Amino acid sequence: MMILRTFNINDASTILSWCKDKHAFRLWSADRYKDFPAQPDEMMEH
Repeated sequence: MMILRTFNINDASTILSWCKDKHAFRLWSADRYKDFPAQPDEMMEH
């Protein structure tokens, strides 16, 4: 079973660490973030 919860700023660094290179980052984020690697505060803006 999977339980979803609300995103919080402490999750951002973990989520961003899943993308190990720029190619994977672009596949995951498309054009939501300008630079690789994105910063946690950028994730909070979205």
